[in-house]
Amino acid sequence: MRARTDMRSGPGKRGASRLPPETPRLRLVMPREAHRVAHEAFCASDRSHAGMTDQDAGDFAALVRHHEVLGYGPFVAELKEDGQAIGVFGPLKLDSQPDPEIVFLIWNAANEGRGLGYEAAVATRAFAHWVLGWRSAVSYIAPGNARATRLAIRLGALRDGVWVTPKGNSLQVWRHPDPEAA
Repeated sequence: MRARTDMRSGPGKRGASRLPPETPRLRLVMPREAHRVAHEAFCASDRSHAGMTDQDAGDFAALVRHHEVLGYGPFVAELKEDGQAIGVFGPLKLDSQPDPEIVFLIWNAANEGRGLGYEAAVATRAFAHWVLGWRSAVSYIAPGNARATRLAIRLGALRDGVWVTPKGNSLQVWRHPDPEAA
């Protein structure tokens, strides 16, 4: 299944996140209180690979503030079939980061290996480009996170060095292609 990616409405302004992308199997929504427990459990787990890029990245309220302050932010992906929230995907720009980021976090391993991460990442990356006007974005991936690395490669991202976070964590930088450069 291909994610719907034609969102060519031009660079967005505040409130762009009010038009979240949708895919054949996923509804991408603004983070809300009902998603907090799953997100914080993921961030406290070994699955997070200690790759949080900012003090607030694991703070659920920071995701909500991102939308409120910047008018956009990462979405929570929910399965259309049952409404289950599976993770966080999409545009993130923290002050501590050198580049805007396309985040992809699947909260529970049971939802891996089904193409859901790819579907959500394609849709939210297209949203960042076509709605927000981003020409360049990266994904920061902790060394050893094989699943995230495979997803970045599948998305066409290329390895572009290492970024050392303010906390001293070294993260791989994976640069996404500009869809208009081809």
